[in-house]
Amino acid sequence: MLVLLATAAPGTRRRVEAAARVQTSARERTPTRAPHTWLAVLAFSILGLVLLLGSFQRFDHIGGKDWNAFVGQTQAELTIMRDYGQLPLWNPWRGGGQVALAEPESMLFSPVMPLAMLVGVVPAFKVLLLPTFVLGCLGMWALAGHLGLTGLARAVPALVLFGSSIFPLYVCSGFPNWLAGMALLPWLVLFHRRAVADPRWIGAAAAAYAGLIFCGSIYQFVFFPLYLALDAACRAIASRSTRPLLTCAAALVLGVGLASVRVVPLLEVYGQFPRELPETNRYLTPALVVRSLLGTELPNLWYLWGPWVRDGEARVYWTEAGSYIGPLALVLAGTGALLRARLTWPFTVAAVAFGWMALGSGVQPSLWDALHRLPVLGSMQAPSRLILLATFSLALLAGYGFQAGERALTASASIRRGLGLLVLLATLVPMLIVNMPITANAFIVARYRNLEGGNWFTPPRPRRPFVQVRVVQHPREFGGSLYNAVLRNQGNLISTTDLPTCPGTRPLGAEDYRGEAYLVSGNGTAVPTITPNDIRVRVEAVQDDVLVINQCFFPGWRAEGGVSGPVFAAPGEVLAVRVPAGRHDVRLRYRPRSVAVGAAISAVAWLGVLVWWWRARRGGPQGFAPNIRA
Repeated sequence: MLVLLATAAPGTRRRVEAAARVQTSARERTPTRAPHTWLAVLAFSILGLVLLLGSFQRFDHIGGKDWNAFVGQTQAELTIMRDYGQLPLWNPWRGGGQVALAEPESMLFSPVMPLAMLVGVVPAFKVLLLPTFVLGCLGMWALAGHLGLTGLARAVPALVLFGSSIFPLYVCSGFPNWLAGMALLPWLVLFHRRAVADPRWIGAAAAAYAGLIFCGSIYQFVFFPLYLALDAACRAIASRSTRPLLTCAAALVLGVGLASVRVVPLLEVYGQFPRELPETNRYLTPALVVRSLLGTELPNLWYLWGPWVRDGEARVYWTEAGSYIGPLALVLAGTGALLRARLTWPFTVAAVAFGWMALGSGVQPSLWDALHRLPVLGSMQAPSRLILLATFSLALLAGYGFQAGERALTASASIRRGLGLLVLLATLVPMLIVNMPITANAFIVARYRNLEGGNWFTPPRPRRPFVQVRVVQHPREFGGSLYNAVLRNQGNLISTTDLPTCPGTRPLGAEDYRGEAYLVSGNGTAVPTITPNDIRVRVEAVQDDVLVINQCFFPGWRAEGGVSGPVFAAPGEVLAVRVPAGRHDVRLRYRPRSVAVGAAISAVAWLGVLVWWWRARRGGPQGFAPNIRA
């Protein structure tokens, strides 16, 4: 319905066409030839190699900080499929037993997984760093061309955003999902803006939005719609039409439909275990905003707690908030906001709005506090992370400012290009000097090598029975190694996760450890065979009893085989099922209905988009292919 309304809003055709002419007027007035695509790819690849060089210095190392969680989660998913022939629905190696597909930051459906099947998990993440960087740069370049920027000005937004410290800091801290979200952001905005004039692009915008959750970018999946909605509101005001708002809503709703295979299981889990977080002190102060954009001094990124920076009551994790672009880029952004205000005011509004939100509860009135009271947004934390969206807007403004400066010169075309190149270098070189060393702090944890069989690209398969153990946390990674836990077939009880961990799971060697399966009464035996989604226990009970499995309880477990009945949470929130006296082969299987429901919705949505795309291609020459030469 929203798609139909966006396509045929009454009385808006003339206004939309006028708005489309305004959007392209700058491009039409500027006959300068755009750079070739291959030249842009080459330039962005060189920039990416320079910034990411430190990531490849220790190719045989595992990443520190949050890399631990993503490498471990992906290795678990790969092991479940490759070694057990199961769908990755349940992860016994993390946090006493956790959901896998419904893990908010799972990257199961991202390009990481097929590449990991070929070269291994850790190499896959490293190999994808440069393509992700180039993809994001090309998105900014395509968006800039759509907005009317040409020549060197068209490259400025990509160089400012991806030449800033944001991408290297995300690499340093182990946020591959945020890297993917950052790369998808310009494409999402581009497709959304194209969809206002041509509704056939709604499907492309929806696919880009769904891509966020497929890449585990849960924060971006929640916050990027705020950017689209604000941009749509500004364009609705400019065109005096509701069509931009309807188009935005249609793209987001369709995107949720495409991503339902992930969204529905997430909603089920969060419905059972709400994640409501109070306003925290993880916000930027005005002084920290200035330091983020202009400060050349970096905190100690080598150690686990080194990146924390304080200013009064505010405390931010710098790898989430650092965004150095340098003074010249900021001057260009201000120039674009002032001299091209008629075209750039939506981006100025966005820069101010998200900069205000990044200030969190440290200012009054607080836009963050107001949004934090809304459903879903209440589960988000650390408003300092929103500096990405403010910097994204500043980068686009800098492109307009660069173009305004070029046009203000009365010299010949060759002199203008020469001066423009000098300004571009003067903008980029300080960013490179500050940001190049960052990625050397990313992969700093040596891989555990004392495992039988396997090599770097094909790790050994688990050969020992599963057991929960007490894991020692490495001083440079959060939560103890998850990657090694999977390879050893050992559960890591202290691993970090946003989902609840039950207090009842016990590690081997603890005084109250009773095994991976046991009867509450202690009379009888329980011999388990534990695989990720399927737990089989041979039980011999002297009396009617309760069988307990040493893993966290989540809805979706079912008892089959010799004993059928509800699986419930025993004291300590561990899995339990009632068994009668006698010998039984008990089988517990994790089969949440939400997965089937979500997969069905996604299949219907994707089929609808493909049919719509096919019919649109037959009906005209445009379709969904992004014309990055435009």
